[in-house]
Amino acid sequence: MGGIARGSKLESAKPSRHFASSKSTSKVDMRTRLYCCGLFYDSKDPYETPKKDWNFVPNTLPAIAYPDIVNYCVYSQSAYTLNDLKGYKSLEAYNQFIGGWVSDVCAREVKGHVVVTARVRHSQSISKTPLQPWIIAEKDGNILSAHGTCMAGLGEVCTHVGAVLFVVSSAIEIRSSRTVTQEKAYCLLPSGTKGINYEQLSSKYPLLLSELRDEHAFHLSKDELFHKCEQVFESICVTNDQVRLEEGKTRQQADCKEWHRFRTDRITASRMTALYGTSVEKPARGLIKAICYPDTARFRTKATQ
Repeated sequence: MGGIARGSKLESAKPSRHFASSKSTSKVDMRTRLYCCGLFYDSKDPYETPKKDWNFVPNTLPAIAYPDIVNYCVYSQSAYTLNDLKGYKSLEAYNQFIGGWVSDVCAREVKGHVVVTARVRHSQSISKTPLQPWIIAEKDGNILSAHGTCMAGLGEVCTHVGAVLFVVSSAIEIRSSRTVTQEKAYCLLPSGTKGINYEQLSSKYPLLLSELRDEHAFHLSKDELFHKCEQVFESICVTNDQVRLEEGKTRQQADCKEWHRFRTDRITASRMTALYGTSVEKPARGLIKAICYPDTARFRTKATQ
């Protein structure tokens, strides 16, 4: 696969500025490299792809691990020369990654493959324009090919390509270690939970008399109100289990909150004398408070508290 047939899709593909400025041998190498991966004639040259088509989300990156880097840089065969790459400068590439020489890493999915590009600064000349290597890999991390704008990058492997591979590998490792709280909407409710009618919880204790409040009874006459009270009283049902449970909760009497709560609206023996001494038409307000709101009618001072 040393040349390109005239009139083929590979020959008629639109070149980038980097491609146009490259030497003829480099042009053949880069076009053949992309053609072998099945990307060049169905998509744009990575150097000509608009910035809006690149994705800066880590989820787009291929799952490259350290064994994939070693396998590609050292043991893989060239996609078009079939010779081993034998790039043994992994330590120098790792140092460039640690030193922060790699920036603007972005990716783009093309025909089931992922193209990753980045900017890598020169290690010995910071003022020069950063290099722009790119790699082509499968989503599972298998590296197919790479290219760099330096002299060594034309041979599919260089320290700048290796530095980009280490950046991608580190990003994948960080992405895999994310917790569920770092993922957006990780624990979503299933869609089948709509329209469920939940049953109302029933209390284990007897109903409080205050819970029998009826707004419609406010306008009844005295005789009608007495008749209404008799009907409500006949409908009240307290089980033996509720009696035992309430008795066990109120053994501490005044020292127990439940004791004051269950006394609400109940006429106890201690209130009987005061009840007979008040008027039915105009009952004493303090007596009404003591019976209907026993918790608020309690005597409290700093000393008693």
